Amino acid sequence: MRDDGPHKALALAALALGPAVLVLAWLDLERPFLFAFAAALAVDLALDNLRPPAAEPTWLGAARSTAELATRAAIPLALDRLRPYLLETETLTFWAIVAALILPVALAFIKYGRLPRYRTRAGVIAFYLAGGATLFLIATGATWPLRLAALVLVAAALEEIAITAALPGPRAPVRSLPAALRLRRE
Repeated sequence: MRDDGPHKALALAALALGPAVLVLAWLDLERPFLFAFAAALAVDLALDNLRPPAAEPTWLGAARSTAELATRAAIPLALDRLRPYLLETETLTFWAIVAALILPVALAFIKYGRLPRYRTRAGVIAFYLAGGATLFLIATGATWPLRLAALVLVAAALEEIAITAALPGPRAPVRSLPAALRLRRE
């Protein structure tokens, strides 16, 4: 029998860190935000690399989804609150990130009536790249990693939107558009 304790502990840590990073960004607490956001990304990465329990309890899946949404929401909120000049200097980059983080989730929610849990390879890479670029920008002020992350996020968002369009119902995990097209034919 497998011990699911580490998975549950990480899911609970993610659930605590998700809202914490939102609050820290909202309160303009830069240094605590950097540590909490880095921890949230690390916990999310650890959860991605742990095999989920064979029969994941509903509350655990809901906790992961809630934490992931909060961590996603923290990126534009932190950029707006901690680096407000970005809305003037990097308008296109900022709004591309916002759209890439919101549109795939919103469209899947509209179509399926629930949040998607695709976890595509491109989406995971883009999310961590955007998170790292956000940390880098807030710590150093350099915007070029954020521009790169925005491009990757938009490409990943387009793939997730195409997956939503291709699948008749919610499926998880769907790692890529070709995988979704194979599922559609089954």
